[in-house]
Amino acid sequence: MEFDDFGNWLKKNGYLSAAMRLRWQLTVSRQVCQQNGETVNLANLLPDAVGENVSWTTATDILLLKTPNWVSQKGVLQRLELTTQLLLQTLNNKYYLKPQTSLNAADKGITLRWQLPEALLQQSYQEKFKVLGVNYLTYRSQTYLKILQQLNKYQWIFRYLTAATPQGTGKIHRSDFWQQQFTAKNRQIVKVPQSVTASDWQNFSFQPILSQMRVGQQIVEIVGGIETTGMELNPFYSSGVNPASLRLLKLLTAYFWSSPGLPAANIDVDLQHSNKLTRQVVLGNPFAGVPELKTAIKLLNHLADFSKIAASSQNLADDFEYWRLALVDGSQNLSGRIVRQLGNNSLKLNQLAQKNQTKMLVEWQQEKLLDHNSAELLTAAFSQGKPFQIISPAEHLVEIAGHLIGDGLLTDSTGNLGQRCWKNRQLANQLAAAAGWQVPAQWLIQNKTEFQQKYPNFAKVAVAIKGQHYTGSQVFRLPPSTKFLWQQIKQVLQNDAGCLIEQAQPGTCYRILIAGGQPLSVLERLPQQIVGDGHSTIQQLIRKKQELFRQQQRDFPFQTIESTVIDLQGQQLTTVLPRGTQLLLRFDSSYQTGEEYLEMFSEIDPSYLPVLQKLAADLQVVNGVLDVIIPNLYVKFRRHTPNQLIFLNAHQTTDLRIFKQLKIGEPRPIAKLILNQLIKK
Repeated sequence: MEFDDFGNWLKKNGYLSAAMRLRWQLTVSRQVCQQNGETVNLANLLPDAVGENVSWTTATDILLLKTPNWVSQKGVLQRLELTTQLLLQTLNNKYYLKPQTSLNAADKGITLRWQLPEALLQQSYQEKFKVLGVNYLTYRSQTYLKILQQLNKYQWIFRYLTAATPQGTGKIHRSDFWQQQFTAKNRQIVKVPQSVTASDWQNFSFQPILSQMRVGQQIVEIVGGIETTGMELNPFYSSGVNPASLRLLKLLTAYFWSSPGLPAANIDVDLQHSNKLTRQVVLGNPFAGVPELKTAIKLLNHLADFSKIAASSQNLADDFEYWRLALVDGSQNLSGRIVRQLGNNSLKLNQLAQKNQTKMLVEWQQEKLLDHNSAELLTAAFSQGKPFQIISPAEHLVEIAGHLIGDGLLTDSTGNLGQRCWKNRQLANQLAAAAGWQVPAQWLIQNKTEFQQKYPNFAKVAVAIKGQHYTGSQVFRLPPSTKFLWQQIKQVLQNDAGCLIEQAQPGTCYRILIAGGQPLSVLERLPQQIVGDGHSTIQQLIRKKQELFRQQQRDFPFQTIESTVIDLQGQQLTTVLPRGTQLLLRFDSSYQTGEEYLEMFSEIDPSYLPVLQKLAADLQVVNGVLDVIIPNLYVKFRRHTPNQLIFLNAHQTTDLRIFKQLKIGEPRPIAKLILNQLIKK
């Protein structure tokens, strides 16, 4: 391959790989379909979703998914995948995304935009080209013009490798979409523009992105990047985009930037010939190889040489192997593969759509991109058209409408002192007691000597044992023996500096979600249990419940604690429980112990809501959760009547999925309620 002056400067300074650090934006047309085949009106289905992530088209069932910021190749693909997942979460299982670009006139396929690394442009100008006497903006425009001309000269190769709509009912073309949408414009090209700001780029496959800026007293047009519209969805990728397509454009852009431009005398002829080849490609048989194979292979070899010299950090060997094979054998190309595997069979297309959606659902549940709490909040933000970005997946930090939010609930509105109290269960207990709230009696045990000294205080009462700092607890409704209780305390002390012995309280335990200082949910916490069906043994009922929880990505453990509780109730694993008979497997409802939930927000007497708000304020819980015991939530709260509300714990955050995983009843729209509280002015 041959380098020009700029390419030699890059090679000499080891900057060839830097030339491939492009920044990207994507806009993807997606058609939404119903499982029953009925039409969809997205403006009615997603009335508030329009914003920087979504916009409508002239078709009621087609929307545009957008990646709003200029980011790296990896970043833009992750953002598109996240936005696609958020769309699917906002819809429901009645809907699916059509895996292929449609032939609807409103469907423009995929629009790709990319920019050269500005810092490299500036550095090359200062060190190499400023001495030529041209200003920076002129140099910059000439650079983009050189790349655009060459991209358009070889556009037919890109269209050949990415065409994906052999959908015609008559003669099958490689790309019915491109033929329908762009061939007429393609034929209108007669002369190539001589500047990036010329007005007649609109009929070219690769066009400049123009913007305006003030230079002195004048407003001038400058090029802001490169754009191509009409790349078709790849049905074998859930997001519709094969990352290899972006890698190919990255290589082409960097290579054309570094190599000599097209001779001025041949530009018009070269691009007219390219248009002819492009029409031949898109109208051709999907199984036919690329026209002018030698030219295509020669360019591919130059790209491979460039990649080796640049010492790219990405291993592109598989890409080059596939591209060579696809150029020679059309049946191995994308459009040929679609005909072989899918044909024009709507059933197979629907099955592929379901497969893509299932894959995305699994990745969502596995928290591939971000934690589930942040994902819940981003889904709410997406449905309301609010801007968002992921700040740190590892730290569970996102930004929504300019507000930094951690773990789906935390903001900077709560000071370090309040958080310190919540992390220490004894401190939280003491803080609530000092504010006049009823709390259970507690004893802190840090070693056996302390246990022996304090044991007489709780020897004859029902107790709960819990870590001083770690979540979880175990309740003993009957006073355990000294030996057994000490064994349980020792296990807690292996993971925590202290073990709290707490007098167990009668009544029902509730988890109260607080956001913006307001109670948003009142979850009744049901201990791990099974219910007899009249013919299954206890062991069989446990296995059925475990399978149900496994499908919900939840835990339903059965270990020593559960076995002991069954024994205490005089039952055996082989016992057949009568229909409707409830059997507890635990006496506590700690998180991830097989507990279940009921939403009681609409059931609780309204007098409790300002009381819970006051409790949160006293504990400085602006956003977080409170665990309380309320013996009877239907009875009006009377402030000076004892045993109406007992404070147990406060936590910074909780798993927001539990507010959707209710045993019965409809969940509240918790993520939207939280978001409205967190970002309100």
